[in-house]
Amino acid sequence: KRIALKQLDQLEKQELNPQSIAKMSILIRRLTLAYFPRHQVAGLIDKDWLNFLNKHSNAHLGQEIIELPYQKKLKDKSLAKTFIQQTRSWIQAIKVN
Repeated sequence: KRIALKQLDQLEKQELNPQSIAKMSILIRRLTLAYFPRHQVAGLIDKDWLNFLNKHSNAHLGQEIIELPYQKKLKDKSLAKTFIQQTRSWIQAIKVN
């Protein structure tokens, strides 16, 4: 968790753009793969991915994790900032069964 939070800090200092948001999404995926068996995580996409993430943390992520990484241009930077806050909270609150 500590390393993931440091990486998130570094990403947060970069300009908010689709690439930095995609890197945050990848960070969540990598952290999840470190905590859970690959067969439970690797194939999850869209709402199944979001549901899995929210099931395993008291801090819930929103639709931003599904939508923002795939935008060619950030339409709303406030959504990106919300995503960063949600990502930080999710990392801090992840729970492993």
